[in-house]
Amino acid sequence: MISGYLITTVSIIVTVVSSAATLAYWLGRKLTRIEYEVSTLRRMIKGLAEASVEAHSIAMEYPSLKGFLRGVKSII
Repeated sequence: MISGYLITTVSIIVTVVSSAATLAYWLGRKLTRIEYEVSTLRRMIKGLAEASVEAHSIAMEYPSLKGFLRGVKSII
């Protein structure tokens, strides 16, 4: 009688533990993928910001080099 309850209890515990371990593994893989995507997005945004600054400085320096902006100092 007691061995029947013990077997049932152990089987339930094993099922719950294995389900929790599977969920933890799956969630860890998903979070790793999300972390990679966020890192990639940060690199892209940084590159875009650098390109924007470069385009702005070219747009400001070119006219001054051509003499269009006489007397205007570049802030860059």
